[in-house]
Amino acid sequence: MTDMTPPPKGSMVLYDYALPPLKPGNYRFQVSGQIEAGSHEHEVANERHFVVDGPRFILNPGDIAGVCPPNNAQGPFGSVLPQIVMRRRTLPWERDIAETLPAPSNPKALSNQQPDYPTPWFALLLLQEGEDYQIKPGVPLEQVLPSKVLQAIGSPQNILVDSLDIDAALLADILPSREELQLLTHVRQVDPNDRELSVEGSDGFFAVQVCNRLPTPGLKAQMVLVSLEGRTDLLKANPPAEMRAGVYGEFVVDDTILLNPVVFSPVVAGPVPVAGLTAGAVATTALQPAPEFKGLRDTQSRLDAPRMFQKADVAERSPHKAETGRLSLPILARKRLVVLHKWSFECEGEGDFQGLMQRLDVGLIGKVKGPFPKVADSGHIPVPLGTRVGTQEEALYRGPLVPFPLTRDPAGPYHSADQARRVSPETGVEDISYAAAFEVGRLLAAADGRLAQELMRWRRTSYRLSARLGTLKAIETLVKVDLGANLAQKLSCPVLPLASIKLIDGIAQNAPRMGDVWGLGQLKQVIGLQPEAVSMAYNLTDISQARQVLMGLDTPLGTSVAPQAVNLGASTTLEAVLADTAGLSHLNAQRVGVLDNVKVRLDFDLAVTAPSTSPTNIKGGQ
Repeated sequence: MTDMTPPPKGSMVLYDYALPPLKPGNYRFQVSGQIEAGSHEHEVANERHFVVDGPRFILNPGDIAGVCPPNNAQGPFGSVLPQIVMRRRTLPWERDIAETLPAPSNPKALSNQQPDYPTPWFALLLLQEGEDYQIKPGVPLEQVLPSKVLQAIGSPQNILVDSLDIDAALLADILPSREELQLLTHVRQVDPNDRELSVEGSDGFFAVQVCNRLPTPGLKAQMVLVSLEGRTDLLKANPPAEMRAGVYGEFVVDDTILLNPVVFSPVVAGPVPVAGLTAGAVATTALQPAPEFKGLRDTQSRLDAPRMFQKADVAERSPHKAETGRLSLPILARKRLVVLHKWSFECEGEGDFQGLMQRLDVGLIGKVKGPFPKVADSGHIPVPLGTRVGTQEEALYRGPLVPFPLTRDPAGPYHSADQARRVSPETGVEDISYAAAFEVGRLLAAADGRLAQELMRWRRTSYRLSARLGTLKAIETLVKVDLGANLAQKLSCPVLPLASIKLIDGIAQNAPRMGDVWGLGQLKQVIGLQPEAVSMAYNLTDISQARQVLMGLDTPLGTSVAPQAVNLGASTTLEAVLADTAGLSHLNAQRVGVLDNVKVRLDFDLAVTAPSTSPTNIKGGQ
């Protein structure tokens, strides 16, 4: 996948697969290097850990771009292979079913399929009413996967999933093999601006998985996307070459007939205790091969074979049932899989549009069968119209197919069907042709789930941009910053840098001058530097003694410092500063003066803190 140029509108490019740069899992990133400075060498190294996450036990609605046939749809889908479209092109290949998979018996059957051809980790199954399956929500993962499979995928804990409980023979017939999975999944590239083939916010690449089974007309279909991660016990290397026969057991309970028998695995043999049996009753299982399969009628499919085996099994053993009074029932193995996504539809109707058109009666004019309505010269026909007040009126209606050219209605666009209602000036009768067309289009749009999603996304985006625009206008008013002349410039303008620069500039130009630069006023609030507090604490007779203890520190702290004018000066360069010898000399003199003041202060502090030989004349002193 090297050519990223989008194809023309209305066309697509197909790719076999798209592998992710990193598959979901835990990763460690290490970097090391060596620094040389002269004769010294120093080795540096660092290590970081990160996690690549991805869907595993369920697909979020945002991961799905669309399904075909649509969810809850009704129509003639008998010739349509169901499929699911995913937004991320690498999603089907982001996980591995297992480290090693069963190898096909003839890996060179397809010249373009390499031995290391990747296999998707999920499969799309079509289930129909009347088949033996059940979808259970909120099932603990350990109750769905076998212990070996659960251990192979890392034994995740406290996971609830949707489970598909299905007959093992049915699953073996409809589950794609490894080779089929590779061919049923591909990547499509379309033009991102193509409204018919793309969706909003995509880059034009989609992953598509197609089902390997056509729906049966007249039946409800349930589509399930199941995870095959770790399920090497189910995945076959090659598609079935012929019909497979199963092995069935019989459930026998002496002296007791159970109407709802417990389902056993066919690998169990010998006495099996069953809860709820009467005392002394024994449940046993016996394995027996299915009867020979003798072919299917034209009206039957491969999926009818397991049910025919069951009927033949019971029929052959019916004399045994009559002689012993025992109940013989087939025992079918069950399998469970994790359901990632599901939807349903109903296959009904007389065919697609092409079939309906081919069955039209194309007799010439004058050979129309049955009564036909009166047609005006303009192509209108009278139709009954029920008004809002409950009365019946006659209105005119004309469809889009007329034998002469027409002019478009220039009064649109409309926001409701009532705006498209007209009154014919010749007859004074209401014309509902445009109103009916508007309503039909509105209903078709409302039935399109993708259009509803796009409208909701557009509405949310508009609300978000409207809120952002209000915030930008408030920032322009408060900060006095120019964010652009038109609406597009305002919405795409980098607000934070411009507002920050404007605020800093305003602070530098309009901030008040600082008076107490060194914070001496704050130091005065320290209770240990207040003469009154010191005099009270030490019980001194005179406040002057407290000032002597404080060595006169209260005087500078209490001095009011007048604010100094801040002269920012003009912008200059480093070369101009270095060339100003007079200014540098003045700065150097100030520096020397500051150092001398610090030295004098330090000498004074040392003299004060040195031990004195004369007694201190302070009341209460020791």
